[in-house]
Amino acid sequence: MERITIEVGPLSGIEPELLAGAFAILRGGGCAAQALLSIEATRVTVSCVGCGAQSPAEPSRLVCAECGGFRTRVVAGDELRLRRLELRVPQSRSELTV
Repeated sequence: MERITIEVGPLSGIEPELLAGAFAILRGGGCAAQALLSIEATRVTVSCVGCGAQSPAEPSRLVCAECGGFRTRVVAGDELRLRRLELRVPQSRSELTV
């Protein structure tokens, strides 16, 4: 395995630095022993119950950017998602001989 890319939202409850540290400790000896961990931060997006708009929001202030309403629903920013795995596939000897 070459690289593992994970998407982490600010409302996920995951601290990216702690996740990276845990990965460095736990990857040894397995198929991901040489893999790099790439963590992509996402933004918080809310949907307003009042006006129906979707807008970015701060993790500590989940209000609608359009109308200022506080009755919102989080639609992004609380995820912990495996985004991508990059693998190295060794070539077989039969493929090398032409």
